[in-house]
Amino acid sequence: MPEQVLNYNDAVVYDTDIELFNPGCWLNDRCINFYFRHLEHCTFSSNTEFLFIDPAVVSFLMFQCSDSEDEEDLGRALGLDQRSLIFIPVNDASHQLQQGSHW
Repeated sequence: MPEQVLNYNDAVVYDTDIELFNPGCWLNDRCINFYFRHLEHCTFSSNTEFLFIDPAVVSFLMFQCSDSEDEEDLGRALGLDQRSLIFIPVNDASHQLQQGSHW
């Protein structure tokens, strides 16, 4: 069972995730979320116009928002209209049943 090695601003990283930071490895959603939290809280901490969207939120947006009203509600909740730059991880999934092979 994977062991939690880090909880950084609600970004949880497990021992099995650490090896994914090596060259040639594909990052998973936990690795991407950790890096986004790091950028948000260290590199761009004074810039509230930037938004780093968690890969889990992106998956929710892709597969759970069924119409434009749902998308607009999520956009309002995230404060998209108050941001000048939005970082969104992109997954290669093309269908809801296919989760994609990598970000």
